[in-house]
Amino acid sequence: MSHSEVVTNRARITLTYTPIYLHCWLALRNGWRTLAGSFCSVFGVLWMFLGAVTHSVGVDYTGLSILWSLAGIALAVAAVFTGYRYSTHIPPGFEGQPSSIQNVVRWKRPRWEYRLALLLLEDRLSRTDRQLRDLADGRRYVGLTQPDDVNSYVDWLRLRPMNLTRMVEVAKQLLVYDLPRALSSSSSGETSPVSIVECVDAISDLYDETLDFELESRRVLPPEGFEEVHRIQDGWSQTIRDGIRQVTDFLERATTWNPRSGKPLEFTIEFGAPRDVDMFKAELDRLLA
Repeated sequence: MSHSEVVTNRARITLTYTPIYLHCWLALRNGWRTLAGSFCSVFGVLWMFLGAVTHSVGVDYTGLSILWSLAGIALAVAAVFTGYRYSTHIPPGFEGQPSSIQNVVRWKRPRWEYRLALLLLEDRLSRTDRQLRDLADGRRYVGLTQPDDVNSYVDWLRLRPMNLTRMVEVAKQLLVYDLPRALSSSSSGETSPVSIVECVDAISDLYDETLDFELESRRVLPPEGFEEVHRIQDGWSQTIRDGIRQVTDFLERATTWNPRSGKPLEFTIEFGAPRDVDMFKAELDRLLA
């Protein structure tokens, strides 16, 4: 099997961010009802409290200065509450996501697109990484299945490199084309956070397939004499995971990239050939000779 074909892609990405003044405007535009309602509620409570206090001490004070003071206090409290509501609202499509991811989408600071993709990948891949470690360290039980005969096993074994090649092709599509497209701004001038989530979910699904690839190898009981060739193909899916991890390394660098430096943001993904693939072919040919 060979991964020697070079796939290249160049994309022009316009970085977007939301400045503080725009956050203030959005908080006011989206929360004016909250602001008005909070102001009226706080002002009413303060007015009743003032009335009760002045009545208890026998003082009647309803001057304009006290009214303006109460209004100022009520407005300040209402503004703080409205700002709190805005700063804790959950962005649409990110319900149930970790707060760190929600914060990135909510505040959209410079290079937020890369930060979001990085956090999503780390969140999605961590569980699969743990399962792979458990599998490698013998902490996960995998039941055995026995092929019907030697021919069935050989047919399955021959499909292994073909299936791996197909996974590499999917990885190229996702990492070289789809991810840069998801990170780019759309025709409306804004990058869609949901598009980034969808792309990362597809990458995560492929990452999960590498776990299934290894589990399948552990399940199949090789016929007598085929133990060595079976052992050789264990762990072949690591090349897919290495490629995806190269993307996370790039995204981490991109979060600190200075677009004003004049240097293009480039990265290379290398999918190495599975280890001992020549030995696998030679051993299989020897057994079938």
